Amino acid sequence: MKDRITPEFIAAIPKSDLHLHLDGSLRLKTLIELAREAKVKLPSYSEAGLRKLVFKESYKDLPDYLHGFMYTCAVLPDLENLTRVAQELVEDNAADVELTLRAFRRRRVSNPITVARDGEEALDYVYRRGAFAAAAPVPGLILLDLRLPKVDGLEVLRELKSHAVYRNISVVVLTTSAQEEDIKRSYELGAASYIVKPVEFEKFVEVMAQIDVYWILTNVPYPLEESR
Repeated sequence: MKDRITPEFIAAIPKSDLHLHLDGSLRLKTLIELAREAKVKLPSYSEAGLRKLVFKESYKDLPDYLHGFMYTCAVLPDLENLTRVAQELVEDNAADVELTLRAFRRRRVSNPITVARDGEEALDYVYRRGAFAAAAPVPGLILLDLRLPKVDGLEVLRELKSHAVYRNISVVVLTTSAQEEDIKRSYELGAASYIVKPVEFEKFVEVMAQIDVYWILTNVPYPLEESR
């Protein structure tokens, strides 16, 4: 018999990771596979069908949004399945980074770019810890995903806007979430812009082009008195 998930195990998972696993951010292909293995009935066994019926781009109300929790919870009854989803979350985050870098290369953006692979690493950069203890130049612009492992994007944004230096740096939220609550919280915490990532690469390139034209080429950033 597989190991069962215990309350202690759940308590040890970073809150952002648990949220990501349960809100439908796991790969739909994986959800379908796990549902078939666990004999969990889904309203559709195609990715397109699930996006239309369950994991939508927008929801009419909170119960509609929470609908997906029933299915994601049902297919994650043990450590093996949860570990698989956690690993895929890390892989998808790396893929998003590469997609962003490819889009910037397509635009021939020559500005130096520093990548933080998760929320914890982003805060290490801000506070010059760990790998960034020796040097962490203050950026002119921050692109922030809300769906980050370890420390979620909203918490990173909160830390940025309470920092003596980084509170003056423009933060553009670039995320897959179109949820009204995420949009509201991001602006309330000080985001300068909120952009929902398109799925198609060519449309994503267009979005990055708009970011390049306005935030990098046109916008005049807050003048820093000295680099840290």
